[in-house]
Amino acid sequence: MMRPLQRSLPARRCSEGELSLGSVYFTAHLSSHLPYLFIGKEHLQLANISLAKDWLLAAQNINATDPLVLNELGVVAYNQEECVVDSDNGISINYRYTEAVSFFRRAIAGAKEMQGSPSMWASTHCNLGHAYRLLG
Repeated sequence: MMRPLQRSLPARRCSEGELSLGSVYFTAHLSSHLPYLFIGKEHLQLANISLAKDWLLAAQNINATDPLVLNELGVVAYNQEECVVDSDNGISINYRYTEAVSFFRRAIAGAKEMQGSPSMWASTHCNLGHAYRLLG
């Protein structure tokens, strides 16, 4: 009589994000920038800004002009805080909105060169507007 396989650890359900990250990690060794882009986007959805930035910069190293990569790097910059110590006012938190504007503008410029519907890039225009609004 055959005994069923026994597990040393209890089974747990993986989230959808974990499953997609696992499959993309598997293909990340390819020469395409897309696996890196998708891993970065998944980390953004999980609010892992520093990990998202690392993966998106890896994607940018492979394809520096992809508007999708530039848009996601703009989102990272928009959400990234940096602490600044000022001797007069103490510690303040600054966001990198100027850097975000630069990424969004480059993404829109790159998108104009691509064939496709301009409405695909509405979210990038919206992101740019939000960054400008917060810059004042």
